[in-house]
Amino acid sequence: MRLVLILMLFAFSFGLYAQSEDSCNYSISGKILDADTKEPISSVFIKVIGTEKTTTTNELGEYKIEGLCNKENTIIVSCVGYCESFCEHHLSHDNHEPHIYLAPRGVELETVNIHSKKKKKEGTESIAQIILKKSDINNNPTQSLASAIASQTGVSMSSAGTNVQLPVIHGLYGNRILVLNNGLKHGFQNWGNDHAPEIDISAANSITIIKGAAGVRFGAEALGGAIIIEPNQLALNQPLNGTINSGYQTNGRGINTNMEIAQGFSQWSYYLNGNLTKIGDRNSPDYLLTNSGKEEKSAGFGTRYHLEKWDFKVNYSFVDQNLALLRSSVASSGDSFVRAINSDQPSFINPFSYDINEPNQLTQHQFGKAEINWFYNEKEKLTFRAGRQINTRQEFDVRRNEEKPIIDLELLTSDYQLEWKHVNWFNLDGLIGFQYFTQNNDNNPGTGTTAFIPNYNTHRYSGYFIESKKMGKNLVELGMRLDHETNSVRGRETNQNLFSDEYDFTNLTSSIGFVRQFSAATIEKWISNSISVEDDDNLVEDLRKTL
Repeated sequence: MRLVLILMLFAFSFGLYAQSEDSCNYSISGKILDADTKEPISSVFIKVIGTEKTTTTNELGEYKIEGLCNKENTIIVSCVGYCESFCEHHLSHDNHEPHIYLAPRGVELETVNIHSKKKKKEGTESIAQIILKKSDINNNPTQSLASAIASQTGVSMSSAGTNVQLPVIHGLYGNRILVLNNGLKHGFQNWGNDHAPEIDISAANSITIIKGAAGVRFGAEALGGAIIIEPNQLALNQPLNGTINSGYQTNGRGINTNMEIAQGFSQWSYYLNGNLTKIGDRNSPDYLLTNSGKEEKSAGFGTRYHLEKWDFKVNYSFVDQNLALLRSSVASSGDSFVRAINSDQPSFINPFSYDINEPNQLTQHQFGKAEINWFYNEKEKLTFRAGRQINTRQEFDVRRNEEKPIIDLELLTSDYQLEWKHVNWFNLDGLIGFQYFTQNNDNNPGTGTTAFIPNYNTHRYSGYFIESKKMGKNLVELGMRLDHETNSVRGRETNQNLFSDEYDFTNLTSSIGFVRQFSAATIEKWISNSISVEDDDNLVEDLRKTL
């Protein structure tokens, strides 16, 4: 009897085990498709709820999961762009190969800011350039252009007081240094070391210094080098952003405030900027420098409109300056000059003041420019620029009629440029351009003095090219510029006799550059061979890490 009971229990247990094994033979399969395009979706993650069964779809969107114990199952699916979290789907074993349709899910991206360094000037591959970024300029927005770049290698400045400073590159200055403002030659009175360019550097986005023969693209005026000031880049698709900076300096009790607002849309952008600087009499360690203050006001704006193959830009800026010159720098006679040289302190020391008296310089500079770019190819374009500048200068000296300027000049500058940037033209990459430049200088009457600078009219016609050719790891670059200039000069001698003259000249400038690229392995081999065994091994290792 006991044996029969044991056999019955064994048979019942075996039946339950067999039934359990037979009930886990279910499977589910099917396809997952895009609800819009009905195309299969691959790499979709699938898991059966309540089990550890998972799989992913193949390239045809197919999936299959076997060994399920339930006739009805619920699965969850996940796929980037569709169900990024989990989506549930109820499936039955009777429903053979059901299709699951997933609707695409739109994702709104947050704003992405991409930062990169400014590329070298177009058409110049083999030259060395120094670039000052906006962050470098903003360290001291009240300084002059010359002071901002004077710390760079090969660059210094010439100063005629605290407010009048000219850049010097490798010992050359004045009309041997070309200042380019927003792609055009800055038209100002550049005939003496006591005339500084009227440029508000707080509005500059970057300053590029090109030294030596690299300035051939800009002609003989860039014999010493070129200084390129670039304004706001007028980027598209950028949110509204603005900056307001304000500063105070103890020497001269100077106050400075500047602001800039910029915004870019899909097809157009704009910027506005302004600056106000007021500095009083400066101090030396032992005494006050009477009449050494400065007042400067500036404003500017720019706008850009962009089409598929066209780009239009318009810029305008205005700078107004009142620059004081040290009162004690003016001597009324030879004896007073000798006394000033031998004195331990200036002859005139008055209480601190923001007032600016004679001697001083009143200057105003207006700059307007329009630019059109035609991108007829992805990497090639035609550019036309047209600019007009009006520069006025009044200089006051210590004299009997102090309310009258001793110099009163107005300079009108016009500049028209056409450039072609090309790629792989007869296997050459480069830039070809033409320029027409004109300047008219006029003395305004009423100074009571003989004009120091005569009236003149200048017309210049220029053509230039810079072409480069790659030959393996080598790059050869050739630049050439031809200028033909005519001048008409009129004025008076000190005895008031009239004089006039007309002359013209032609100038040819050229440069050649060569660049060869070396691999890191080659340079490492040179380093290893050039450093003797007796040298510190750590030095070699540091150099290798640098490469």
